[in-house]
Amino acid sequence: MALTTRIRNVVSTRLNCPGQILKWTRKKLSVPGVKSTLANRTAASLPYGVSELQGTGLTTAPSSVVKPPRIAESPASLECTEWGTLQIGGNRLIIGLVKRIQVRDELFDPKTARIRSELFQVIGRMASPNWYCRTPDRFEMKRPD
Repeated sequence: MALTTRIRNVVSTRLNCPGQILKWTRKKLSVPGVKSTLANRTAASLPYGVSELQGTGLTTAPSSVVKPPRIAESPASLECTEWGTLQIGGNRLIIGLVKRIQVRDELFDPKTARIRSELFQVIGRMASPNWYCRTPDRFEMKRPD
């Protein structure tokens, strides 16, 4: 799991936990709708000490492995710890180890031990801060033997 951030965001995170390995949760947003719009507000650049959830209407639930809570409304959450950070120009690439994945019960097929991709229609943030993609447009392509 990797994420990128501008330096000022990492500095704020480092102020919250100096000298410690970063631990975080990563939400997966549902296909565009009210909850996605609310969750997008958590991406705002905020001053040190201001909660990302403040004023969003979203709620938290305890994580299992890491201290930061996860977003209760998210269909899936990744609980991560920092593996390493690379400085790339004016940005940082934070590489994390996924310690636990939490998904809603209806998204997991216990017979196949797989995610029901037809039900897991999430959106993803692209390279630009304002662009997203949808994931429901899937197709299968068999690998050659």
